[in-house]
Amino acid sequence: SIIVAGIFAVIFGNLMKLTGACEHSNQLSMIENGSRFDFEGIMISGIIVGALGACMDVGMSIASSIHELSENAEGMSVKKLMQSGMNIGKDVMGTMTNTLILAYVGSSLIVILLLKGNEFEAYQIANNTELVVEEVLRAIAGSFGLVFTIPITTLISSLLMGKKENEFDE
Repeated sequence: SIIVAGIFAVIFGNLMKLTGACEHSNQLSMIENGSRFDFEGIMISGIIVGALGACMDVGMSIASSIHELSENAEGMSVKKLMQSGMNIGKDVMGTMTNTLILAYVGSSLIVILLLKGNEFEAYQIANNTELVVEEVLRAIAGSFGLVFTIPITTLISSLLMGKKENEFDE
């Protein structure tokens, strides 16, 4: 799922012609000692690290839930654990996507407020500010990672912890 988020970030970062040279990158360039920074690569790496955190969180929530179900509802089949895991994943997905969006918007809030304070309209901020577009890409790429984390984690956890249909109690 992290690979999917990374691929999404690279493809859409290129389509949106993002350079990665926003606020933090410009600060890095000011202390540059003749070496060149790959701002786009740094931006993509940051997106992948952000997605990794979200995917790990969701993966652990689902795996832990499936483990608890398998321990406390003895004899749950792989199929039933899969169904439960996907239901849990749907709930987790909604809250985690909101968390990603709020975290990324929050990190660029000062820039948005400065632009709005200088009487930029909302559409001008969204259309002309790479920092804002970059934060939107971060949230969407992270969400794509989450969409793939849920079924992968559910499948693997269910297979590892579920009771096979042909298993019999002794």
